[in-house]
Amino acid sequence: GTSGGRAGSLSSRPALLVEFAAHPSFYRLIVWWLVLAALGLAFLPLTLRLFRAFHDGGYLFSRLLGLLLTSYAVWLLSSLRLAPFTDGTAYAAVAAAALVNYYVPGATARVRAFLREKRRIVVAEEYLFLLCLLAWAFLRGVRPELDSIEKFMDLGFLNAAMRGEWMPPTD
Repeated sequence: GTSGGRAGSLSSRPALLVEFAAHPSFYRLIVWWLVLAALGLAFLPLTLRLFRAFHDGGYLFSRLLGLLLTSYAVWLLSSLRLAPFTDGTAYAAVAAAALVNYYVPGATARVRAFLREKRRIVVAEEYLFLLCLLAWAFLRGVRPELDSIEKFMDLGFLNAAMRGEWMPPTD
């Protein structure tokens, strides 16, 4: 009876992991991780200044700070009708932010010294972040259905934002 069902479900778990890693979305997830890492490097000089008291210089906060500030800049530019809400505007905002962050005298040297000195911590935090990202993507992939009213509304808002050229998106 039940023990046979359990053994079957235990033996299917590795197959589920293989299926997850072989899915085309897995590669998009890796690209997303690389983009976030690049965004974090773009904002590392600012993060090292803001979080200088932290043992790791606030390394993981750099990607969060980069994502928040560039997203807000793109939204603001689009809301003021200065630039459309497109990939090009987002790339331009990231490039402009990276230039501003590394334009500060000594920023590049400070980042290089930090990465050299804290290399082990940075690698450990990257592995931890990647592991959490993969685990969360796997868990969402196991149950991808939209099962509550709020999720349908969120999907509607996202679709409206992605189709719109200007912010705020049409209702």
